[in-house]
Amino acid sequence: MAQPNITFNKSTGGLGQALPGKDHYSAFLFYSNTLPSGFAADDRVKQVFSLEEAEDLGVVDGGAFSQYYYHVSEYFRIQPKGVLYIGFYAVPVGTYDFAELETMRLFAEGQIRQFGVYVDSLVFATAEVTALQVEVAKSETAKQPFEVLYSAD
Repeated sequence: MAQPNITFNKSTGGLGQALPGKDHYSAFLFYSNTLPSGFAADDRVKQVFSLEEAEDLGVVDGGAFSQYYYHVSEYFRIQPKGVLYIGFYAVPVGTYDFAELETMRLFAEGQIRQFGVYVDSLVFATAEVTALQVEVAKSETAKQPFEVLYSAD
């Protein structure tokens, strides 16, 4: 007896479809005096679409970048279709002013909806939260608002 035919109906919905809106556009702002291999002093922000792309840029598990790798891998575990901007900036000599948030926002043309900010300092400082709020207010004035998740080491 002959086997029945199987017909696959392909349409525009389903696998491979882009996510609607821009809520999945996120960014990590890392402060480190050591740059991964794919970053340079004049090229500090990258856009990636997968953990593999971040690994190709030198954000790898093990060594100096383990903590950053963890955050990137968790982002793509939770949102595999996400768009992630990664910025590495030098640890400031004085206090953090977080001006890099605006630099990254402009790089992404205002598409970033949430930032994860990892500060490599020994203590939590309320002055840093105040500085972050200044940057959030600037983004709202520019009609490109975002939220910030802040973490001190």
